[in-house]
Amino acid sequence: MFSLSESNKFMVCTSAVDLRKGVEPLSRMVRGNSMCPTDGSVYVFMNRTRTRMKLLQKM
Repeated sequence: MFSLSESNKFMVCTSAVDLRKGVEPLSRMVRGNSMCPTDGSVYVFMNRTRTRMKLLQKM
């Protein structure tokens, strides 16, 4: 189950991301920045206009 709390570590991508991407391409982006997508952190991706976001949390 997906839940957010103050204990989560949030990592925000500061560059615009094509939100049509699925879980695997976003996970590759995380790995490309020397991070681990399965560490329990919540990775936040936003579109160019910052009107939509996608969260990735793999445990």
